[in-house]
Amino acid sequence: MKWAACIRRIIGAGVLLAAVSSCELFEPNPVPRGWNGDARGKQPASHPSRTVNESDRKVLLIYSAGYNSLRSYLKEDIEDLWEGYIPGSGIQDDILLVFSHLNVRTSDYTTPTERVLFRLMKNRDGQIAADTLLRFPHGSAASGECLAEVLGYVKDNFSAKSYGMVFTSHGSGWFPPGYYAHPEDKYFDFISWESLHRQRRQGTFWPEPVDGPPVKSIGQEQIGSNSAEMTLREFAGAFPMHFDYILIDACLMGGVEVAYEFKDICDGLGFSQAEVLADGFDYTAIAHHLLEGETPDPIRVCADYFDYYNAQSGSYRSATISFVNCAGLDALAGT
Repeated sequence: MKWAACIRRIIGAGVLLAAVSSCELFEPNPVPRGWNGDARGKQPASHPSRTVNESDRKVLLIYSAGYNSLRSYLKEDIEDLWEGYIPGSGIQDDILLVFSHLNVRTSDYTTPTERVLFRLMKNRDGQIAADTLLRFPHGSAASGECLAEVLGYVKDNFSAKSYGMVFTSHGSGWFPPGYYAHPEDKYFDFISWESLHRQRRQGTFWPEPVDGPPVKSIGQEQIGSNSAEMTLREFAGAFPMHFDYILIDACLMGGVEVAYEFKDICDGLGFSQAEVLADGFDYTAIAHHLLEGETPDPIRVCADYFDYYNAQSGSYRSATISFVNCAGLDALAGT
């Protein structure tokens, strides 16, 4: 789980492996504004389609669920995008999209803020600008419903040869939602090792929770006193189209169980088996590796991550990451 200021992700030098506005300068911390959309919080239906049938176009979506203790780090990630490659604003240019939800300040979990989707680009004058595409009223970005709304909009409005995502938030991988906040709440009934091994043979990799069926989580936002998280299946079920790659900038997501849940929604998956230090990926270089070249290079993003932390000293020389080709997961499961 990307934890607070101290840990967003730890390492042991490891394996490499919304209303519509005109173009505007981007303020990376969405603050409360008046909402003029419909009751469900989507953009007005009259918003013109942006669909272009472009056979060579690439789309990169940065999905940042940061209404939590990582607020300042995820805000900085978005600001770092400005220092790297930014595509043009033409209809044939590649598309860099950012979906962001941040609290007004760290530790403030009660002041409502909008969730915003915008396109980051260089305009005709060479200035970096953001075209706001959608505004949603306050609610969790760490929900399957919200993710599905955003991905549905991307599919309907930006046809492309290649789709990719960088998802950043807290994460807990193969643990159930709420496990870190309340590990003492009898999530698992460890009756006996015999019971545990029986459930493993049946395909349930954790003992049955006392309160209900096994669930695992990705993403987390603190909405008031409630922790909002997605199960892995909610996340996977939100995808209306296939992605070339998904890179997960969150703690503890790098497990084969997670990869298997996501095998049908993407060709490749990058993630960390350990916790992740708060700086996370190198967002100044992400668009360069994923958009500027002829084809996306998500493995290079993972290599940058490893190389950066491997060059540090002490506890900061801490990183584990891998990239999985999802095509082999069915065969792996059958062994």
